[in-house]
Amino acid sequence: MKAIAKRKLVLIGFSVVLAFCAVFLLVSHAPYAARADVSVSDFISTFTVSKGTKEVREGELRYTIGGERSYAEVLTDGYSLGSQWYVKYLTTRNVVMVHLKNDSPAESMKVYFKTKTKDWSEENSLSVPLYTDGEYHTYFIELTKNQNAGGELRGLRFAPQAAKGTIFVNHISFEREDTSYPYAGEVLSCTTDGYQVTVEGRLNDEYSGKTVTLYRTLIDNMDEEIENAEKLGTAVASGNRFTFSFPYHDGEVTMLSSHFIAAVGSVKVDRMFSIENWRDMTENPYAFELPERTVKASEYGAKGDAYTDDTAAIQSAIDAVSGQGGGTVVLEGDPDSEYGTRYVVTSIWMKDNVELRIEEGAVLWQSWREEDYTYKTYKGHDMEGIVWGHNGLAMNYPLVYSNQANNIKITGGGTLRLLDWGNQSRLNGYKPAYSEYCKSLIHLVPLGLYNSTNVEVSDIKILRTNCYHVVVYGCTNVYLGNLTLTEDNCLSGDGISIGVGSKNVVMDRCFLYTDDDAVVLLAQSINDPRGVTWWHAKPDGGDNRIRNVTLRHSAITPGNIIVLITWGVDASDYTWQAMNGFYVYDNILGNWGESSTCMNLCPGQGYPYGDGGKSVPVNNFVVMNNSYRGPISNLNAMVKTNWVVDCDDVEVATDFVDASFSYKLGYWEYGGEYQQNVTVGGNTATLDFDKALMEQYGAASLYQGLYLKAGTHTFSADITLHDAAARLFVKESLTGEIVALKEVSSSGNAAVEFEVPREGVYLLGADGGGSASGKADISSFAIVSEGTDRSAWFEQDFEDGAAYFDTFGWQNGEEGGNSYLTFAEDTAAASLHVTGDYKQFDLKFDFKVLKNDTARATDGNVFVRFGERDDAYYILRYCHKASRIQLESWHGGVFEIAASAEYRMEDGVWVQFGLSVGDAGVTIYADGKALWDAQPLPDGLGRSKITVGFTYFTPALDNVTLGEAGTLTFARSEHWTEKPVDPPVDPPVDPPEEPKKSGCGGTLSGGALVLSVSVLAAALVCTLQKKRGGRRG
Repeated sequence: MKAIAKRKLVLIGFSVVLAFCAVFLLVSHAPYAARADVSVSDFISTFTVSKGTKEVREGELRYTIGGERSYAEVLTDGYSLGSQWYVKYLTTRNVVMVHLKNDSPAESMKVYFKTKTKDWSEENSLSVPLYTDGEYHTYFIELTKNQNAGGELRGLRFAPQAAKGTIFVNHISFEREDTSYPYAGEVLSCTTDGYQVTVEGRLNDEYSGKTVTLYRTLIDNMDEEIENAEKLGTAVASGNRFTFSFPYHDGEVTMLSSHFIAAVGSVKVDRMFSIENWRDMTENPYAFELPERTVKASEYGAKGDAYTDDTAAIQSAIDAVSGQGGGTVVLEGDPDSEYGTRYVVTSIWMKDNVELRIEEGAVLWQSWREEDYTYKTYKGHDMEGIVWGHNGLAMNYPLVYSNQANNIKITGGGTLRLLDWGNQSRLNGYKPAYSEYCKSLIHLVPLGLYNSTNVEVSDIKILRTNCYHVVVYGCTNVYLGNLTLTEDNCLSGDGISIGVGSKNVVMDRCFLYTDDDAVVLLAQSINDPRGVTWWHAKPDGGDNRIRNVTLRHSAITPGNIIVLITWGVDASDYTWQAMNGFYVYDNILGNWGESSTCMNLCPGQGYPYGDGGKSVPVNNFVVMNNSYRGPISNLNAMVKTNWVVDCDDVEVATDFVDASFSYKLGYWEYGGEYQQNVTVGGNTATLDFDKALMEQYGAASLYQGLYLKAGTHTFSADITLHDAAARLFVKESLTGEIVALKEVSSSGNAAVEFEVPREGVYLLGADGGGSASGKADISSFAIVSEGTDRSAWFEQDFEDGAAYFDTFGWQNGEEGGNSYLTFAEDTAAASLHVTGDYKQFDLKFDFKVLKNDTARATDGNVFVRFGERDDAYYILRYCHKASRIQLESWHGGVFEIAASAEYRMEDGVWVQFGLSVGDAGVTIYADGKALWDAQPLPDGLGRSKITVGFTYFTPALDNVTLGEAGTLTFARSEHWTEKPVDPPVDPPVDPPEEPKKSGCGGTLSGGALVLSVSVLAAALVCTLQKKRGGRRG
């Protein structure tokens, strides 16, 4: 690997100068200064010339040298150029980029700088070699190579070293580039054989024989500081050469996801590096070959001079190669050049059977010139009136884009780089008011893949994104390998977003340092308004299923590592919206310095395109054997089947979910294809064993992954056979090991009793066995576990255990001899569950608030959800800040308040909360007092689970009682006592007023407790159970 050691001031003709470069802005006392969309002539008119003349002709500055010591000068102090933002600090914008033609005998030019504290002087200058061929060239001038270049820039002066001639300038800007560094040598290789990692390097002569230290670090170490890295070991160089060898495995993860730094003392040997033969340790399951035809984009006119718009030239090369049957288009790069070969582009569209090979040292750079764009562009981060309606995602075309392009590759080791908007910090995640400072920037997605099949993107860096990094929407067979995503410039810099029904996606050995959600699985709403220009939401009935996604060998940090956005609940058939099959292993998730959230849920509830509390089904997730640097958040707000996760507590269903198929196959996994050889009618699923269908779509089967405790269980289903045989099966989820089989040769109820040797997640379902014809109708899936039969009506005081509840995630508390339940330590969410079939009922429970986070309680502190029917249900909600209890009737994602009453609770006081649902409607009780008369239910009443939730409270919970409607007596909590007060002091004071006897509350700090009373035949049957690590499923 080549060191980037002696960085020279290279004059390179490259692509793109950051738009807002105009650089000479900023009022000295303001933190930012604007750059206007002025013409070049307006801009260069601010130059003054000493000993010479200037004129602006056809958009360029013509500076005629008038003798010795002639110069052209611009003062940036107080100069405001306008609408894109520029940072005046030289430590942030350290390079001046100039597009210049030298029509003089000068072979060099002195560049002087003036700062807030340093005036013009020879000490504050650099000498820049000039081309003398009379052609335009792009010069990158690193001011910070001079140690005096610091603080705020106040002016620039260009002094050609000649007494006559003309200098032409048509562009000048400031850029944020890597600073020069005196590396001690170079790292020659970093490879592995799967057992050991070997690093070999060479030192410069002055470091010969010195001790070299090797450090391990992560992608978020943007400044490559050894102080923040983990020391792996030392080696004494043999002359100029050194070698390290260390294990490939570190506990549960390999070294593929790590970066390394070698140093002699405090001097780094080379840039941060990683294992280079990573492909030997993994494979692309969707690999394909392309014709051997190869062309260079330069043959079609691409200049790579950092100024010329190369979009048309590169596009012509791609179109030509695709039209000839396919091959490779090469963007040549210069890996030894400090700034690379930069191709300025607006949007490159991939075509069938083409590999775009962006070589190491080549950069596709977003154009800063609005006139280069051949479509109407939209500036600023977001669309007006659309929540999360980012212009880069919705309106402007990606820098590299595919739409219905098949068999495409983007490879080579090069870089996609977007425009800077002028943020002060070099570290992403710490940017001020981005929406204010990027209003004039054209935001793009660097890589947008849409409706494409067979895609490989490998060995590519994506830098400075101002929107999402990589978008994969509606694609099949996608391989993303060895991508580096970092230095994002705006918020909403999501890493890899997978949605609109993408299938078969592998993210392999990727390095993501983003300021928002890193890996996103997006269940698209059919009403998502953001798909305007280059992608579109699929209509109701369209295939939005995200299936078979793998994340492996990667390092992702910080923020939200994996985010599930389950918005697609507005579809009529959840089968087409479900996420199924996500496999995460051998990754570093989070960083070493701060906690990240390993997985997070963004449900339909409360979000712009969702439906009040619902989430589309998410099935078959395996997250195992990673290095975790943070918890799971909010996932227990949704139903999960067949989840095996070892990083935190995750509730996995213990009973069949939606056994009546109200949501079609949304909550089910199946072999074959939906609406082909697996169909649903009413509350029955049909498996078609036709040989031809199975050859085309796969063998038909239907199953769910449930968490089962060790012991005896009976699995049954009603099966009607049509000229076929069938069987019931039980398998271990991870290994596929068969636990039980039951051959079914006649119609009726079939059952199989089996022993579970260890707790965990097991697949329970039906298939055709050896059938090659006929059909089987299947319904009434059920699981009965020994000793788990429960009464529909119950009372639980938690004195003798919790016979009606799984209390994993909870712990017992005690006060004055009374036992109650509260959250276990560090529990982010916990649930209590019981099966049943509830439409009309009485419910009451005692609780008091142990911990209250009322500052965040904007959405209410206690709620009861019941009566679900289709997309309608009811929520009874206590709002602490508003001191109000209200009954909400939800339908189609919106609600109306059917009734409300003023009510206020107090912390530390036991209260009883009651709810009676009967023929006359709903009555609410607080400490035995009815808050309103029976309130009729406007949308009728369905049979469903009952959910009692506490948000922003940590509760003590006791005496949970569920009875038939009209059978319970509601009264003050038996634990109620006067709230203690301080004794009077001299002089005596009036006794305090009796405390209000009010009630409602409960939550963990930042999480949500849910008491779910589930129903086997309900539209959403969800008996969940806590699972800790691999041991609990």
